[in-house]
Amino acid sequence: MDQIQTQALEAVARASAAGSLLIVRQTAARIATANGISSEEHIDELARIIIGEGGRLGVAMEPGLREAIERLKSEGGGSSVAL
Repeated sequence: MDQIQTQALEAVARASAAGSLLIVRQTAARIATANGISSEEHIDELARIIIGEGGRLGVAMEPGLREAIERLKSEGGGSSVAL
């Protein structure tokens, strides 16, 4: 899990550097899938890691795609999304 945790932290760092809106659940699921993991428990654990690091770095986050779309609609253009 250390390598996967590192990938999650790197995803948050990239979103922070780019000033992107991070979609937590999709990011966690993408990292898990890339590593052959399908367990909801592991995806939830990755999501918690992402949320913790995102909060520490001040990254804008939304739990899912629907919430991200609503946020982008309300904030207007000029936003980028990190998956």
